[in-house]
Amino acid sequence: MPLDTVGANLAQLTELQRAFDAKAAQVDQLIVEISALVGGAGAPGSVNWQGRIADQFRTEWDTVYVKNLRQLVAALQEQARYVNENRRRSNLALNGIDA
Repeated sequence: MPLDTVGANLAQLTELQRAFDAKAAQVDQLIVEISALVGGAGAPGSVNWQGRIADQFRTEWDTVYVKNLRQLVAALQEQARYVNENRRRSNLALNGIDA
């Protein structure tokens, strides 16, 4: 077994962690971009849309969709931490290095 493998390839675990972090950042950016278009918190976005339905949509965007997307971001970040912690433990067991 190669020195970078203990039930998993340590380099690949690093890449997996980075993928989770990158996707979390992309979802964060998605929230920012769509919120700029839609608006929120009683303020219109860059898309001209007024009236009761627009206000309802903005409220739903803020209270439901942004909330759910932020939960997705948190879950992706948590998985990145989980993968990283397991990679670190494996590296410590294999190489005696906590890195």
